[in-house]
Amino acid sequence: MITELSHATLLVDDLDEALAYYTRVLGFVKRDDVDMGGDGSLADRLAR
Repeated sequence: MITELSHATLLVDDLDEALAYYTRVLGFVKRDDVDMGGDGSLADRLAR
C-alpha cells in the first residue's frame, strides 16, 4: 500500500482551471511558476 507520495507530474489542458481545483478544492498551495522551455510551456509547483 502506498503511504506517501513525494512528486507527481500531471499534464492538463487548462493550467488555470487545474490550479483553481487543486488549491480551492484539494487544499494545495502554489509554491512557484516554472518556465518549461522555449516552447512557452508553463508549470506550477504545488505543495500540501
